[in-house]
Amino acid sequence: MLLTASGCAVQKIPETACSRDCVQEPEQLISLISHLYPVRFSALHQVVLDIRGRTMSLSGYLNIDHSKGQVDLVAQPPMGGTLFEVHLCRNKPDVVLTKGFLKKKWLEASVVHDLHYLYAKPVVHSVNICELNDKTILFDADGPRTTCYTFLKSTPSLRLSEVRVLNKNRLEYKIDYQYASGSPMPGFIKIENIKANYTLNINQHIIPDKNQANSN
Repeated sequence: MLLTASGCAVQKIPETACSRDCVQEPEQLISLISHLYPVRFSALHQVVLDIRGRTMSLSGYLNIDHSKGQVDLVAQPPMGGTLFEVHLCRNKPDVVLTKGFLKKKWLEASVVHDLHYLYAKPVVHSVNICELNDKTILFDADGPRTTCYTFLKSTPSLRLSEVRVLNKNRLEYKIDYQYASGSPMPGFIKIENIKANYTLNINQHIIPDKNQANSN
């Protein structure tokens, strides 16, 4: 079993630290990921994209309906207009590029990938959990790729704080979440795609759907 440390280093966790007898069951942790956001909501993103040394500011407007498996994103540059759109329906992407230096192929490999990890319900394969100091970690292994979901115990309830994706024990993708005081949903998200060589810093404002006040 592996855990990502700072940077791209990987350290082994003693097998005695990982057990199915931990406080949390895998199903509970998967449910926490799946219910991080409401079933239906909108979000405003203020984004700084750093790609291969080039920095770009964007605004993102999202509408998400988990009951339909639907994610819609419209990205705008600072001067207005539409830079690109990404629509996901049951994980099937449709990318519309209108202007800018970004390429459609890059958007399909990056933005679609990011939206999947941020908002799609996780599809797990072979899971294990590990209690380590102030953290609970869910490991999901799928062939050479392992996804590590880290939850902090220091809050009143467990809260998703990190996602790390390793391919053949090498870190290739990570997400860090920060929460405003009293908020159950992330207000700041940092994505680092080591493989594709870009970083996203996202300030996120969630707008719940008014028609589902009692929905989970």
